[in-house]
Amino acid sequence: MDPLAAEYSKLQPKRFPARELRETAEGRYWKGFSLPSTVKQFGAVTSLDFASEKPHYLAVTSSTRVIIYDRLLGVRRTIGRFKDKAYGGTFRADGKLLAAGGEDGIVQVFDTNSRSLLRRLTGHRRPVHSVTFAQDKQHLISGGDDATVRLWDIASGAQVARLDGHSDYVRALAVSPSSHDVWATGGYDHICKIWDARTQGSTISMNHGAPIESLAFFPSESMLVTAGGAYLCCWDLYSGGRLLHKFAAHQKTVTSVLVQRAVSTPSSDGSLRILSSSLDGHVKVFDPEVFKLTHASKYPSPILSLAVAPDNSSFAVGMADGTLSLRRRRQQKILQESATAPASRKRYAPRLTASSFRYFIRGQSAKAAASDFVVAARRKVKLADYDRLLRRFRYKEALDSALSSRRPEVVSGVVEELVTRGALSAALSGRDAEGLLPVVDHMAKYIRDPRHTQMLCAVGHRLLDAYTMPGDSGTADVTSRGLLRTLNILQERANAELSVQDDLISLKGMLDSLLAAGSFQKMDGCLLKMVFAAASVANKGMLASRANAKPALTLSARQGLSSSPRVGLKKLASATVAARHVAANAAAAEVTSVNQLTDSERAALAEKLGFRTIGKELPDSVTLQDIIKSMPKEVFEFNMWKAWSAVFIAVASLAASLYIVSISPWYLLPFAWALAGTAATGWFVVGHDCGHRSFSKNKLVEDIVGTLMFAPIIFPFEPWRIKHNQHHAHTNKLVEDTAWHPVRREEMAKWSPVAAWVYKTFLGSPLKLWASVGHWAIWHFDLNKYTQQQKPRVLASLAAVFTFMAVGWPLIIHYTGWVGFAKYWLMPWLGYHFWMSTFTVVHHTAPHIPFKAASEWNAAKAQLSGTVHCDYPRWVEFLCFDINVHVPHHVMAKIPWYNLRAATDSLRKNWGEYMTEASFNWRMMKNIFTECHVYDEEKNYVPFDFAKEEPLFAFQRKVLPESM
Repeated sequence: MDPLAAEYSKLQPKRFPARELRETAEGRYWKGFSLPSTVKQFGAVTSLDFASEKPHYLAVTSSTRVIIYDRLLGVRRTIGRFKDKAYGGTFRADGKLLAAGGEDGIVQVFDTNSRSLLRRLTGHRRPVHSVTFAQDKQHLISGGDDATVRLWDIASGAQVARLDGHSDYVRALAVSPSSHDVWATGGYDHICKIWDARTQGSTISMNHGAPIESLAFFPSESMLVTAGGAYLCCWDLYSGGRLLHKFAAHQKTVTSVLVQRAVSTPSSDGSLRILSSSLDGHVKVFDPEVFKLTHASKYPSPILSLAVAPDNSSFAVGMADGTLSLRRRRQQKILQESATAPASRKRYAPRLTASSFRYFIRGQSAKAAASDFVVAARRKVKLADYDRLLRRFRYKEALDSALSSRRPEVVSGVVEELVTRGALSAALSGRDAEGLLPVVDHMAKYIRDPRHTQMLCAVGHRLLDAYTMPGDSGTADVTSRGLLRTLNILQERANAELSVQDDLISLKGMLDSLLAAGSFQKMDGCLLKMVFAAASVANKGMLASRANAKPALTLSARQGLSSSPRVGLKKLASATVAARHVAANAAAAEVTSVNQLTDSERAALAEKLGFRTIGKELPDSVTLQDIIKSMPKEVFEFNMWKAWSAVFIAVASLAASLYIVSISPWYLLPFAWALAGTAATGWFVVGHDCGHRSFSKNKLVEDIVGTLMFAPIIFPFEPWRIKHNQHHAHTNKLVEDTAWHPVRREEMAKWSPVAAWVYKTFLGSPLKLWASVGHWAIWHFDLNKYTQQQKPRVLASLAAVFTFMAVGWPLIIHYTGWVGFAKYWLMPWLGYHFWMSTFTVVHHTAPHIPFKAASEWNAAKAQLSGTVHCDYPRWVEFLCFDINVHVPHHVMAKIPWYNLRAATDSLRKNWGEYMTEASFNWRMMKNIFTECHVYDEEKNYVPFDFAKEEPLFAFQRKVLPESM
């Protein structure tokens, strides 16, 4: 063994106090339900009830109807025979009948299979909110706002008994699970009564203390739970209605309660749970054995009703905004829990043979007896990579090895060892941008963890002082785009941590004053618990930091820094700002991402690239639905007069422009052709709206109009629609975007010399503005690119195009000759392709907008921040029906063209800081021609001649104007 290894003390990773277990086994059980599936109802969901028999259909009472769903939220039956609002839809035990009350005071009984009305039970003078079937299946109980409870015979439809005992609305009913003669009622008079049909009177009365909204029996009938106000009460019926416990866990009125026997819970099989829902939007679960809250879940709206399937396979919640939420248990869990019965046959331990692994490890787990001697084997000390490097005094490599382990406790241990040896400066100095990135990335990741904040602040001060001092040679290394981004993240997280600590210190100060004044003696029990919980949160960060105060203080003392984590964070945040500005200035020529630039830097970049404004990068938390919901509903509405006026304008403008072509002298023909090509683009835009289903509500009309508008420009409508929708779905994806994406280096490696010349000539010069001709020929006429289901519609579109070519072209040539064919069709057609290519590259190409791989792509960023709004001469925008107003069109393609400007105004108001806008100019186009060719991870784009200057591109850079 190496003698040095015996002298070296192996480094122990830094130990921290164990964290509190955040998720309980009970929580994992309830999380076994899938994410909620939601269905919007016509009104508030006032009642939910699962059928007792499989397949456990769900009855949903909302507005003037009762809808029966299956477990996948498929509608099985809709019962709408109510003149006014319906209430309390509930199944009979066999699931064959359904009863519901109503605002008119009539109780109706329906056949669930045929939806036919079987009985109309009249007698209540006011609305009936609660209805339930008796256990014998022959009787029905109803409670109304006339303060009466009535027992009905289903067979005859006659009233059997009327029970008068409440003085206010009766809103809750529950039938005893073991006796068909006993049931419970609850009213707004705060009283819960137990009734016995044999005596037709109340046997027990209990005062809940608030209007009762719901109640439920325990399966044993020995206890009852009532819900009303902001609390639940659990009663012992065998003791004459004695109050056992009062649950005060909700902030608003409890609207529903039920007692459910779980199939399997972590504590025991088949244990009971009390579930309650409230207007505070919470569903809470209680264990009645210990009377404790075991789980809670939050919903976005006040909850009015709650139901769980008898086999625990589904969990339904009805909300005040009309949302029905259904969560289903995973089928695998249901099968596992249903197989809890022990095996019937006797099992024997398998015989050990040499064919099993257990045969070879037998005896290794045997424990030594008291008289046995244990001989310790000599084991070679195994050192980690950072230990070996520390032993050889290679401090920089040791720190890099610790960082590569991605274990913060190892990094903390190595840093403390470096501090003890006085070698921290040596480990941090002399690094280039690539060597600094892991250090800064580790700091950004763990700066908000109170176990590491103090140590990382000290390291950060040392690091930033070494690399941001004026005149320091280290400054020249801070030119990496990735390092600049990480410094920006570090600054944001340090500021966020300071903001959180400010709030917690304020909260702690208020609570200290409140508790010191003795005011807590007057507080409600629930409020007192909330106060102490908030106080513990306020102290959590400080307590976690104190656990490791000693080594961190030692480190701070050695580095000459403050021992306060808060002061350290403030210094680190300010120093990071300085470092970020230094890095931004040093790397200004290389950085193309705008997320880390200030407003003035973005304005300078916009001026350089030819844009009016360059927006920030959209945060990851924003979704495309958030952007769509921010726009007014009016922008999605159709106006058929405006839609058909576009067809008229397109036809009239093309006819007028062709007339101008016919009367123009030769020297004015280019201007006339430009006008005709722009008018032909208007034909495309009308068909474009038809392809996006934003022209009419009738798809057949859209298909016909789109096909007719596309045929004269030789564009097959259906193939274009398929590929264009793919472009919208994958905008700015590196491979999947079918409209345009930069060339990748691996593609260039496969080019032949001829192919390379063709690509570079057409994609790297102003000829790029006619590149859509090649795209048109490649994408739209190859049947192998389409599925069997798509081919019939594709063939119909191709037939329309070939029909025009077979009829229209000969007619043009017959009346005007070949020169007329070029003059009246070919040149306007090329003008149309000029605008097609221009719109594509201008609205989806900019040096600061990156194309992303599918794994990194974000829909909201691509459609809002990755799409450019560009203004053109007003006559172009008029003839092209505002196709340049492109950002809202990509956010939601179904916005009609005549609403795009209103949608843009809405986006500017809500999301303007993230939008990029420009006016058409040659400075912007020059960047597109000369720079935006090949995809590059660091710079987004590099030119084709990035490695070697080529004559074509050198000539372009000199000849094309810088501004215009």
